[in-house]
This record gives sequence, structure tokens and C-alpha cells, in this order.
Amino acid sequence: MYKINDKIVVKATELSYEGYGVVRSDKQTLFVENLLPDEEAEVAIYKSNSKIAYGRTVNLIKKSCKRVEVVEKELFESGAAPLMVLSYEDQLKFKQEIVNNLIKRNIGFQNIEQIQPSPKILNYRNKITLHVNYKNNNIYIGFYKKNSNKLVIQNSLPLCHEELDKYYKELVGTLKQQILLKDNWIKELKLRQITLRHSNWSHNIEVIFIIENPNKKGFDLLKNNLIFLLKPNVISIQCQYIKESKDVFISLYKSMPQQFNINNKIFNVNNDSFFQVNEEQTSLIYNQIKKIIDQENSTKIIDVYSGVGSIGISVCGNDYQLELIEINKSACECAKINIKQNLINPKLVDITNSSAQDFFNKKEAEYFEKSIVIFDPPRTGLTNKEIDMLEKCNSVIYMSCNPHTMIRDLKYFEEKGYRIERLIPYDMFPQTYHIEMLSLLKK
Repeated sequence: MYKINDKIVVKATELSYEGYGVVRSDKQTLFVENLLPDEEAEVAIYKSNSKIAYGRTVNLIKKSCKRVEVVEKELFESGAAPLMVLSYEDQLKFKQEIVNNLIKRNIGFQNIEQIQPSPKILNYRNKITLHVNYKNNNIYIGFYKKNSNKLVIQNSLPLCHEELDKYYKELVGTLKQQILLKDNWIKELKLRQITLRHSNWSHNIEVIFIIENPNKKGFDLLKNNLIFLLKPNVISIQCQYIKESKDVFISLYKSMPQQFNINNKIFNVNNDSFFQVNEEQTSLIYNQIKKIIDQENSTKIIDVYSGVGSIGISVCGNDYQLELIEINKSACECAKINIKQNLINPKLVDITNSSAQDFFNKKEAEYFEKSIVIFDPPRTGLTNKEIDMLEKCNSVIYMSCNPHTMIRDLKYFEEKGYRIERLIPYDMFPQTYHIEMLSLLKK
């Protein structure tokens, strides 16, 4: 049995779903960071229980011919991009194999389509959140190393759009100067995280400082230093904190919604509304969804977990009745603006500010006749009750960033009489192990 702090020499036989090198034995399975199949390394154990253990590569003894030189060493060290040691071709092969094994083992569906590569493998993200630490007059910004409390400083953001990366570097320089001030807002407000979001279309940037100690003195100090944070393309600077288990936003500069362009449709997105991080790949996925819908004999599209309406608006035009269901009130307000801005006939659209569960509870099964339902739920997936309500619906499109919960839900769909028609993996998050999935189910 592996013990914490042990150093041992091992050889990996495979890669796990999360990109760990796997070392199997009769008693325990060891998962090793930064170890590829057929590689041999000295490994330090940092976590262990009766069934599994985790370790980090200390010294690589035998390298795989598939290992590539990692240029972005800070990012790789953080564990945020564990597949950077593989060529992009091998990353896609790995993800395809993961999907094939998961689907065939749990569902038995055989006709899994080829994973669709991302148009960009770096500089694709439009949003990022970084952690902040400070000690004395030094500030440290980066990602926490996976499975640790060590902050790995990030001097650049190679996964983010180039304009976002440029602003981040300037922001870090500014914060390093401001923390030297005797009275500074960073310490006064207890800055803990920074969220940045950028639009490929408008080139605008929004900034959110996540704080722990909201107070007038701190806000005044920040307002007095705003000039050093502003650039021509910064459209919003806000502070965010939690009060009574709810997020509170304080606007310090403008607070304009971000605007994105997907397939020539413009989407206004508030700071607390979800939007996909890889705009180029999102465009391709939405095109595929539209192709599927246009081949179906449906008169109504029901977009559940609709957010700001990006899927429904992208695929419906004025050819279908559109129902948007979203629990976030701010996102619903954005959806109303987006309907008008994209010249969708408002008589064809209903927007319901409700949880998916409450929406389904209020509808009879007949409501879903001649409808196609689109689901893009959070990582937790769907509930059985939501699926139960679709008895009269013949076509369902399910988009998910979590293959495990999606497979669980697909199994239940099959129990309810649905068959899987198509299953398409997409690489929405290059350099990471995350996989986006799109499926079509029919009765």
C-alpha cells in the first residue's frame, strides 16, 4: 500500500479520464500527474487511501515518444492544462478514446462520431478566473496547483484570447504598484479573485474583483485608482462579494453588458450570466444543432437552461415557435434584449423565468407534442423528473460538458423509450481533459 511522502519508481500503463498516468496493482490504483503511458518515473505520493493513491512525477526516467516540450510551463505546473505534454493530434485521440470507452461500456451505443477539433488550440478562452494572494507588499496572482494549496503564479494567460492576455499582463503590473501604497484597496477590500471576460467580436473586456471585506473606504480607494485600470476597451469594472449566500455586484465603472457574436447573431450577456468560453467552437456546435433541427418535423423549439437565449435564438430564426426557460432573472432580461436585437418576431417567443423543474411541473405532456427540446444543463445534468415529463416529445437535443452525467441521463432516456440517433464529441477545451458532447435522441 502506498504511503504519503513515499518516493517510488513506477511505470504508467494508460491515461485516466483526468489525464493522470495510471499504475494498477492488486490492492491500489495509483494516479500520477505528468506521466504518460509507457513512461517510467520516480513519483512522490501525496494522497492515499485503501483503494486509490495520487502522486506527482519527481524525476522522469523513461520518456514516451509522444511527449512534447511544454512551452507554457507556469500553466502546466498549475495542473490547469494537463494535456499540454501531448501533440494536439494525440489530445484528440485521447479524448475520442475516452468517449468511446465510456459510451460503449455504459450504454452500448456504437456509432459515436469523430471528435470535432477546436478551431484554436491556444488563445481560445474568453473568460478566466484567477486567485490572489498577498504578503507584505507583494501580490501573487495565478491558479492553485491541483490537489494543493500552493498558488502557481501566472505571468501570462496562454489559453485566453491575445487581447485578454495583454490586458492581464498590464493589470498585474498595475496591481503590483498599487499594493505598495500605504492605504491600498487590495488589502482593504481583501481581494481574493479576479475574473476577466473578453469578446472576440467587440474586443471589449469586463473586470470583476471578487472581495471578502466590502467597505466604503476600500471602494473609495479603488475608485481613486480606477484610472490606472482603464483601457479604451474596458467596458465594466465591478466588485463581487457574497452576502447572505447571494452574490452582490458593486459597479465601479460603466457596468455595460458584454456582447458576443455567434453566427452573425449578437448576444448581450450580463456579468452573472453564463456564456460558452470558446466562441469559435460554439459557433460550429450551434450550426450543427440548427442542421439537426431543420431536418426534424417540429414546429416549436423549447430551449431549457437557455441562459441569454444563445442556442434558441441561433437556431430558430422566425421559422419556429421558441420557448426559453431560464432560472437566472438577469439572463432572462438579456434574452429579451437579444430577441429584439436579432429581429426575432416577439410573437413567436416566450421567455419563462423559472427553474426547469418548476417549468416541467406546470406543463402537461401534450404541451411537448411537435416540439424539439434542447437541453444544455450545468455539469450536474438532468433530473429523472425532467426526463419523465418528455413523454410526448419525440426529439431531444442534449448538449453537455460532463460526459459522466450525460451518460447517466442517456441511460434513463433509453429506459423511457428514447433511442440515441447521434453522438458527437467536441473539443471545447484544448489542453485540458474536458469534453463537450452533443446528442440527438428520438422516439
